[in-house]
Amino acid sequence: MKAAVIGIGRVGLPMALVLADSGFEVYGIGKNSDKCSSINEGKMPFMEEGAEKILKKVVNKNFIATTDYSYVKKCDYLILTLGTPIDSNMNPVLSQIESALIEMKPFLKKNQTLILRSTVSPGTTQYVKAIINKMRGFLVGQNFFLAFCPERIVEGHAIDEIRLIPQIIGGVDKKSTKKADVLFKKIGCATLESDDVS
Repeated sequence: MKAAVIGIGRVGLPMALVLADSGFEVYGIGKNSDKCSSINEGKMPFMEEGAEKILKKVVNKNFIATTDYSYVKKCDYLILTLGTPIDSNMNPVLSQIESALIEMKPFLKKNQTLILRSTVSPGTTQYVKAIINKMRGFLVGQNFFLAFCPERIVEGHAIDEIRLIPQIIGGVDKKSTKKADVLFKKIGCATLESDDVS
């Protein structure tokens, strides 16, 4: 199975490494080419217990860091680890997610599963669903799948906690929930499932 993790910071990079360590072919997509080059040399950009050992094991084998969104077209799973910060009026700012969807759009294909994996405001999953449904040929729940699976980790201990803490899976429909469940069970996680999230 192949996965693209969009955002290779403190949430995304540990997730990408756990996926790669579990046998997935993984593309970590970031914005900074220098950071990607450093990661591809086996250097962690931040302290994370157990991460550097896994990175050295998987890098340039079944994991690469890149700024190239075209790798999205190779993947079964797309995992967005981009947040929704708030503005001065306490309104969510969705620009990071919107930008990622624009970058991904030419490379999306039917039967992929998109997972939002970060702290996002209520309504974000339905907002993303509406954007995808406006794309020609895509219909979430029928030929494209969408779930919200929030990260529940402490910085520095993410590698262990991804596998140990039960993963909450909120699909926008039953098929999406099951697709996300498959990914987390492949890396050895217990899961708590719910359908029809916002």
